[in-house]
Amino acid sequence: MGKYKIADKIQVKVLEIKTADQKIRVGLRQTQPDPFSWFKGKKIKEAITVKIISTDNKGLIVRPEGCEMDFTIKKSAIAINAADARPTRFTGGERIDCAIAELDFEKRKVTLSIKLLEEIEKKEALDKYGSEGSGKNLPFSTLSEDLEKKDKEKKEDE
Repeated sequence: MGKYKIADKIQVKVLEIKTADQKIRVGLRQTQPDPFSWFKGKKIKEAITVKIISTDNKGLIVRPEGCEMDFTIKKSAIAINAADARPTRFTGGERIDCAIAELDFEKRKVTLSIKLLEEIEKKEALDKYGSEGSGKNLPFSTLSEDLEKKDKEKKEDE
């Protein structure tokens, strides 16, 4: 706590009183607004904007705009395409969008994912622009049908 010096007046909350030991335990954090309350009203799969604080080989350290807490976006949650999931793609300082993958107020756990946002956007684009018939010219579009046929043939042969 380098920002306070003796004789500074600060507001704290009494946490514990030990009369026998003539000790009193106080907390400063308990008087501050809970940074976790930033997520009140937010829901899973919701997109939020975060600022990249730093990157390392495990992933990205990010801070949602207007929030006092930092979170890690794991390397595996950076992108759908593994080649794009390199934390080194980011320098730090840039603002990016990601989605809330997990939000548990009881456990105070939040998981953020850029990959999830990509998946949601991809699905929305497919729902909006794609239809079952329009994908028939894709090279793998008949793959599942071909596999089902093989399965049926195999069962009939047995």
